[in-house]
Order: sequence, then C-alpha cells, then structure tokens
Amino acid sequence: MRQRGIPTDVVDLIVLLGTPRRRSGRAVEYIVRHTDRQAIIGHLKQLIQKVDRLGDKGVLISDDDEVITMYHLTK
Repeated sequence: MRQRGIPTDVVDLIVLLGTPRRRSGRAVEYIVRHTDRQAIIGHLKQLIQKVDRLGDKGVLISDDDEVITMYHLTK
C-alpha cells in the first residue's frame, strides 16, 4: 500500500464496496469497476436526498424495538 501510495481508507472502501473474486492460493481479489463506481455514486446520491428530508423528524421506539410513533419536531 505504501509503495503504491494507496491510503488505508481507500483499501477499506474497496473491500467494503468491491466485487470479490476468488483467486488462486486461497486469496480473494476485490475490484471496483467503472460501472460499480457509478452505481455506488447513484446510491449515495439517493441516500443524501433521503437524509436531507429527515430534518425535524423523530421516532419513538419501544424496548422491544417496535415503532410506537413518528412525529415532526416543533420549533
């Protein structure tokens, strides 16, 4: 990694988001193709739009993880 100048966080992202392929010697290669990258970017854009709509909302959850109610926060 150091020799190629690739930071650890980039390696972590490739392993997290990449497509695994079995290689010889019990190794697994993770790759992120251009099409994979475009799909990830599209998904993140949708997630950002959803997060943007979260403002001033809340949810009340019971001890057994059941949703009791959702509400808009008052200002």
